[in-house]
Amino acid sequence: MDKSSAHGTYLNGKVESASSSKRGRDTVGDTEKPVKKEKADGPMKVKHVLLKFSGVADPVSDRDPKGKEIKARSKADAIRLMKGYLRDVKHGEITFDQLTARVSDSQSYKVFGEMTTDEFANMPSSFKRIAEKLAVGSRSEAFDTEMGVHALLRIS
Repeated sequence: MDKSSAHGTYLNGKVESASSSKRGRDTVGDTEKPVKKEKADGPMKVKHVLLKFSGVADPVSDRDPKGKEIKARSKADAIRLMKGYLRDVKHGEITFDQLTARVSDSQSYKVFGEMTTDEFANMPSSFKRIAEKLAVGSRSEAFDTEMGVHALLRIS
């Protein structure tokens, strides 16, 4: 199944070139549920998308085990792509869950990017600070760390 946007084509879990002009809605795998924007009680949970780029400490992922695509992606490219993907989410062209499942270089993509506070231990301190500032139901802008370019959606 493919899904096109101005930022690339989501094709069977991979992002292809941005040359296609097809548009449409893809609801397969849509598990993103609306949440109230309020303070959360209990452990914090976020959904996470990561785009690695050349120069990160671990330039491989389950999606790119040899790191071929990651090593060819500059930091500027990763930021540009993430901003475009977040624009697609904002405009309803794809859900955050679909985005995570299709493009994230994080191992959490297997569970639609879901992470709990316990899993933040291995993340850079800026990751936790940004997550804590988000209201439940809100999404971060693209931000970078030594691990890559991230985007978060706070779910609790």
